[in-house]
Amino acid sequence: MSARFNKFRKKRAFTLIELMVVMVIIGILMGGIFRMMKIVDNHNRKANTVAKLQRLQNAISGFYSSYGIYPPVPVEGGYSDPFAGTQNESVFSGGKPATSGSAKAARMAARAQPVAFQFPHGTHLDAIINRELGIYNIRAANEVYNSPDTYTDFKWANIQMFQFGLMSFLLPRVYVADNSQAQPPNMLFFDSMQWSQYNKQSGGLRAQGEQELREAAKWIVNLENSVSGYAPSILDVNIRGGEKWDIDLDGTGFGDPDESAASDVEEREGFNAMPFRGPYDWGSQRTLLLCSTASDSWGQDFYYYSPPPHNSYRLWSSGPNKNTFPPWIPLESLSNAQRKRIKEWTEDDIVGFDGR
Repeated sequence: MSARFNKFRKKRAFTLIELMVVMVIIGILMGGIFRMMKIVDNHNRKANTVAKLQRLQNAISGFYSSYGIYPPVPVEGGYSDPFAGTQNESVFSGGKPATSGSAKAARMAARAQPVAFQFPHGTHLDAIINRELGIYNIRAANEVYNSPDTYTDFKWANIQMFQFGLMSFLLPRVYVADNSQAQPPNMLFFDSMQWSQYNKQSGGLRAQGEQELREAAKWIVNLENSVSGYAPSILDVNIRGGEKWDIDLDGTGFGDPDESAASDVEEREGFNAMPFRGPYDWGSQRTLLLCSTASDSWGQDFYYYSPPPHNSYRLWSSGPNKNTFPPWIPLESLSNAQRKRIKEWTEDDIVGFDGR
């Protein structure tokens, strides 16, 4: 009986080839499952991005109804041509300059009218920033920008205290940058050339803040759960989105697809979820700014373009590949090789609105 049982067991055993076939089949099935999961994930991300674009478009329409123009976002640093040579867009470009005609240069140029609103943090954060981030030579903005020349300098390429992107028009900027913080930043920021250049409201800061709140009440509900970074509750509307927020402490450029995650300095505990961007250099010192923005489901800020006299605009996401190209550059002026490369960059772009 024992001999017959052993013979039966020998016949029922898997051969090495059979095991390998089974493993290959399992691998193929797992690969198919992962591909399906990626397809579903991308579909969900795209649907969420489209929904956010629609909400943002509704808010922009509300702004137009109030002011008769679309948000007149200033062109930052004068950099709007990706073929203009190797250069930085402004201090906000961060890290290494972009080579002419590269994907990074195209992204920088397409963000000539940025979406983010960046501004100095409140004085209540000075001590913790100096203590926790001093090892990176980062200090509180209220102490870094302490020279009288700072407040009279309007040259964006030299110093940046504010970035007046799209969200600075859709959000009540005085409330966000001043009144909603536990302790406001140094009030000299609001007397600076950089603030006054784009804030002509008569009656002072308080009057401007009250008017902005009145107007924003008409469209703020469209921004519910849609703002990334610093997003205080405004008029009882929770505008905070659920995106993960990281600080780019090594200056390689926030959200730059060309930089690997390993290149970033490990964020200090407690700072990896705080809505800062930077660091930005000012002489031998570096600092961070608070940031309110709107981003897609791949962690990239949306793109916005509204040429003067601001009676049209384009709003879009760079999509999963995180590359795009400025829509104001005529493609017929480029070579066949350049057009082919640009098609690859823009083939997955998601355009929420194009009113050109």
